Amino acid sequence: MRFGQFGPGPFGQHGPLGALAFLVLFVVVVAALALLVTLLVRRSRFAHHFATGTGTGLGAHWHRSPTSDALQILNERFARGEIDADDYRERRDLLQGPS
Repeated sequence: MRFGQFGPGPFGQHGPLGALAFLVLFVVVVAALALLVTLLVRRSRFAHHFATGTGTGLGAHWHRSPTSDALQILNERFARGEIDADDYRERRDLLQGPS
């Protein structure tokens, strides 16, 4: 009776090294997929910041106006509690102009 007559052993046809190689390859493929998904998500967020002008890159200068900058500063001051609600509304209305 020859060894392996009844089929491959517990590690498959290529033995323990084959199983180890398969495991390493599997981990590499999963890591590559995770990296790809992470890069795509980050790229889409980065592109969104450029397109909407909320980032600090060139898109911010192309899509933002001085009025939107002033409104953002006003919103931040109101959020920090530096100005009250009445003062906030008055300044916001001045910045936005007539409706």
